Amino acid sequence: MQTKIIQNALLPLSAIYYLAIKLRNFAYDNAIFKSHHLKSSVISIGNISTGGTGKTPTTIALANTLSSKGKSVCILSRGYRRSTRGTLLVSDGRKLLCKVHEAGDEPALMASRLKNIPILVDENRVRGGQYLIQHFQPDCILLDDGFQHRRLARDTDIVLLDPARFADGPIVLPAGQYREAGNSLKRAHKICLVKDNLTPDDLLKSCHEILVTKYGIDPGKIHTIIKNVSHLWDPATGISAPLENIYHQPVCLLTGIAAPERLYNALVHSGAQIASTHYAPDHFVYTEDAIKKIAGKFAGTDARQIITTMKDWVKLKEYAVARAMPFKIAELDVRLPDSLLS
Repeated sequence: MQTKIIQNALLPLSAIYYLAIKLRNFAYDNAIFKSHHLKSSVISIGNISTGGTGKTPTTIALANTLSSKGKSVCILSRGYRRSTRGTLLVSDGRKLLCKVHEAGDEPALMASRLKNIPILVDENRVRGGQYLIQHFQPDCILLDDGFQHRRLARDTDIVLLDPARFADGPIVLPAGQYREAGNSLKRAHKICLVKDNLTPDDLLKSCHEILVTKYGIDPGKIHTIIKNVSHLWDPATGISAPLENIYHQPVCLLTGIAAPERLYNALVHSGAQIASTHYAPDHFVYTEDAIKKIAGKFAGTDARQIITTMKDWVKLKEYAVARAMPFKIAELDVRLPDSLLS
């Protein structure tokens, strides 16, 4: 009830925000504001919500897919919540060239998972793209979280949607969790509903119908991405084990991502017994003191392992106290439809 009251109180501000975004999009649609084109193909992976749709694992999967087809690929991101500014090369495709806090957690995560794919962060995406072309001459630049960044023109706009949240109706900030209203999806080239093994088929069908009937989206633009937690990776041994191995085992869950309930539900579905949870804010900056408090909470349970995400681990592993803890990293299996690249 209290949440609904707060949301209703914020609706006038959402109306102002909606109008501002609409005017900005009108300016770009009518060339009042200029979009800059690059010599390489640009594919944007974005969303219209504030997070939790799987942009980073999708970007990783798409980069690997394009690379396997013989394309030279680079990734360009703004590096959200990084401690630096300007043009920063995170990875030259061979190794991480900076600290995690300098790059931002998601670019650092991508650098840890991708080989032979340079990654650069720059709040000025036009400048960043030009740098990548000058130094790496890629066939394709993947623009991470780029749907709202219209100053850099793109050849393909891919937008990810969380079916559960979208079905409830997109309400823009600050009353809701959406950066843009649903009608902005018309400018997307491809719309992807992100599904895991707990997503009901009728929910996907409902979202599909909403996109077509309410927003006038061409059904041929709508695709489905399958994203599941499949394995747990042990950073101490480098060995991955199937998620089913934690059946009936007590575990703790630590994560700082936008939608922690997905990982929680996946663990419960696998038969794990959740002994305790610790949810940090998205993009949380861990400190040694914070990790020690988490370790104390863990010590008060009968769990023998702590499940976290790779996005968290790239930050946690910088501390010896975290490296000494029995962390297991949830690995995502992301399957892209062939139609996504057609």
